[in-house]
Amino acid sequence: MSTTENMSTDVSGAVQSDVSHDDSSHSAAPERRSGGGARRVTREPDIIWLNTDSAALRMGITTRTLYRFINEGGLPAYRMGRVIRVKQSDVDVFIDASRIEPGTLSHLYPDPISSPKTDADTDDELESDTSPQSAMPSQSDVSTRSEARPAY
Repeated sequence: MSTTENMSTDVSGAVQSDVSHDDSSHSAAPERRSGGGARRVTREPDIIWLNTDSAALRMGITTRTLYRFINEGGLPAYRMGRVIRVKQSDVDVFIDASRIEPGTLSHLYPDPISSPKTDADTDDELESDTSPQSAMPSQSDVSTRSEARPAY
C-alpha cells in the first residue's frame, strides 16, 4: 500500500494536508484477520494548521501575545522542527472560550450619580460658605486689633 501526501497552503497561511491511500496494490494479497471480524478504520477530519502569524491575525492579537497564551497553556501549540504550528480548531475553541458574558463588566463603570443637583441646592451651599458676615471682619474686631498693637 502506498501513501501520498499533498501539502497545500491557502492565502491565510493555513496548511492543509491531504493524505490519499492507493489501495490497488493491497488487493493482490489477502489480509489475514484473527477472530474473523472486520476491522474498521476511521479517518480523522483534515487538520488545518496555522503558523503563528496567521493564528495571531485570526485572533486579532500580536504574535507576542499569542506566544504568551501558548506559554501559559491557554492555547495548545505544536513544534514541528523549528516551526510552531497551531490547529485552527484550537484557535476557534480559544476564541469561543474567551467570550465575555453580558453583565460581567460592571466593575469597569463608575457608580451612578444619585441625583443631579439643582440650581437652588447650589445657591444654598454658596450662601452658607461665603456669607457677608464671615467675609468681612466686624467693627469690634478691627478696634481690638488696633488697641493690641503698640504705638511707635
